[in-house]
Amino acid sequence: MEVLGMERLKTELQSRSLKCGGTLRELNARLFLLKSAPLDKLPKKLMAKK
Repeated sequence: MEVLGMERLKTELQSRSLKCGGTLRELNARLFLLKSAPLDKLPKKLMAKK
């Protein structure tokens, strides 16, 4: 997924109300968590502030 680039990963995270800062690897790892857990089961520290 890293080949998609920073902007695409940020857009995907923002659309799911997740934090979108950090390195390319951090963004990738955060988005990859959604593969194994539903959005409501993710730790609150990964959620973007409103």
